Amino acid sequence: MIEYSEDLKFWLNLTDMTKLGGLAPEQNKKIADLILDEKPNIVLETGVFAGSSTVTILEALKQLNNGILYSIDDMSLIKKFTCCYITEDLKSRWIFIKDKSQHYLSSLKDDFIIDIFLHDSEHTYDNMRFEYFWAMEHVKSNGWVVSHDTHDNKAWDDFCEKIKCSIVDSFKIHSLAGVKVKK
Repeated sequence: MIEYSEDLKFWLNLTDMTKLGGLAPEQNKKIADLILDEKPNIVLETGVFAGSSTVTILEALKQLNNGILYSIDDMSLIKKFTCCYITEDLKSRWIFIKDKSQHYLSSLKDDFIIDIFLHDSEHTYDNMRFEYFWAMEHVKSNGWVVSHDTHDNKAWDDFCEKIKCSIVDSFKIHSLAGVKVKK
């Protein structure tokens, strides 16, 4: 059974963040469990918005005393209070990039490897598809590709169909889904 630090427990017990555009409580818990189970060195998320998944990831990384979170967002939709959630003790594990995800991800070198990828930025088919396949190229073997709002279009289903022979584990909680891929 996974044990949560007091800070992570507090965050996971907050009221439902879906009202602020964030993940539902059970989705945040799944993200925290994934981080604590996998013990990643590098997590990359696209989209910050209300900061719900950002703080969840950072709190879990802090509990592990390991790992860095890269967050990419052009800030066009970021809530003004997002940075209030990111306390000083979390900032040392957070690299925020103000840019469009496709632009920034395209600029990264081929040898940039991540452990876990979380999509929650622009929910167009083209952008989601681009991010999933970019992640597939950059996530380590037995790493995770995760997406929020998979119900918005068919990008997630099309991605999973295309890579189905590489999927070794998966989960789905409402509109949050993830696949563990073997390369």
